[in-house]
Amino acid sequence: MKLDSCGVCGGDNSTCRVIAGIFSNPKMPYGYNMIATLPRGAANITIQQVKPSANFLALRHQGGEFFLNGNWMANVSGHYYSAGTAFTYQRSDFFTGDMVTAKGPLQQPVDVIVR
Repeated sequence: MKLDSCGVCGGDNSTCRVIAGIFSNPKMPYGYNMIATLPRGAANITIQQVKPSANFLALRHQGGEFFLNGNWMANVSGHYYSAGTAFTYQRSDFFTGDMVTAKGPLQQPVDVIVR
């Protein structure tokens, strides 16, 4: 048996629900700004800035501790393990914005924040 796109062993993709959106708020206050919460069970996650920015994507356990780009520190590109999965972080450069991917499924909700 194989995993389907939703991560269900032997599944037929019938339980998948794609959630997509674009966040565009040019007037955010200085500091950390909540964008969205990824629910428990989320899989095949991609969060990407559409262009280079001075802002960083940050991730934390829902309402709790940061595990990526928190506490006024910026992490380097790499793999960060939390919420039961590996998050791959690609820090922005002159040509692309920040990007975070994770296969999932998440074992707990994760807040997506921009700083």
